[in-house]
Amino acid sequence: MKYIMSPFYKKQVLLFNFIIAFTLHAHCSNIYDDLDKTIEQRHTYYNRHESKINKLKRKLFNSDTAAEKYNINYNLFIAYEKYNCDSALKYLNCALINSKNLTNKSLEVKAKLNLIFLYSSSGAFEEGIELLNSISANQLSDELKLQYFITCESLYGELKRIASEKQNIEKYEIKRKLFEDSILLVAPYHNERALKIREASYLSSKKYDKALKINNYRLNKTPKNDPKFSII
Repeated sequence: MKYIMSPFYKKQVLLFNFIIAFTLHAHCSNIYDDLDKTIEQRHTYYNRHESKINKLKRKLFNSDTAAEKYNINYNLFIAYEKYNCDSALKYLNCALINSKNLTNKSLEVKAKLNLIFLYSSSGAFEEGIELLNSISANQLSDELKLQYFITCESLYGELKRIASEKQNIEKYEIKRKLFEDSILLVAPYHNERALKIREASYLSSKKYDKALKINNYRLNKTPKNDPKFSII
């Protein structure tokens, strides 16, 4: 059956498209303006970040206790995490060594989980799996258990991505999905990884309105200067 669009409806459609195009243009213009400002100030950001790192290194040089060294090395890892992978690994390994001299064993697990995440992101899967096997999930706090599930889901997701044989792809996907389900069971609603999983699930089932609602929520709660903002 052929539908004939009335002149009034044509005007409504044209007006709607114009509003959408104008809104998108304004939104993109704001993003481009923010990007231009960020590029202009990149040297300021770089110098500020380097100053923070150098300050931490001076504190590390003057630190005495294992607890101080752990905290400073861990903060150096955070400073380098999205800045220099090799340096991030170096200081996180130092934090792990420091943690072995502390009574709070959750700090050791925290360092291990972050190391596993870094290893899996950089393709060092054997080292990641070795560390993973040294952690007993049943003995973790709720917070660390969630981090454990997120780390495992990421690790097996990366293993699936690089696998070439069908049986390995299926094996890693089963394990990845198991940890994905565990994340959804224990994570609070606002947890970024849980939100991303729900959004992807809605997209795959073509529930676009629900997926968009979650995506908008993620954007609204993420600062514009956060690197994650550009990939949400």
